[in-house]
Amino acid sequence: MNDLGNDVRNAPEAKREESGEGPGEQTLRSMIAESFRGRQRWMAIISWVYVLVFAAVGVYSLVLFLKLAPDAPVKTMLLCIAIFLLMMIAAVTTKLWYWMLLNRNSVLREIRRLERRIDRLPGGAADE
Repeated sequence: MNDLGNDVRNAPEAKREESGEGPGEQTLRSMIAESFRGRQRWMAIISWVYVLVFAAVGVYSLVLFLKLAPDAPVKTMLLCIAIFLLMMIAAVTTKLWYWMLLNRNSVLREIRRLERRIDRLPGGAADE
């Protein structure tokens, strides 16, 4: 029964390898790791540096706000909270941009995979 279970689990992978599709869906961790290895690794590095800087400045401004005395000027309180909110929005926006970069790379990879499969079909672009 154990051999049968292994055969059932490995059947989709074997079928993909036979058809030349390559590995199935990539995990998020592998997509992020691949973004640091590709031609556009500088974009990934810069985006993560920006996220860390925005988050650090945001947390620092929040700490300043929490350390303010209750009789501190309202203007200072509002400034600390505004900086915190702006930095968090900037960090989230940068993360969204990075996510779109990962998504675009995934779509391009899938298009290339489909092009290779079409070329292998009888009457495909390679036969013309």
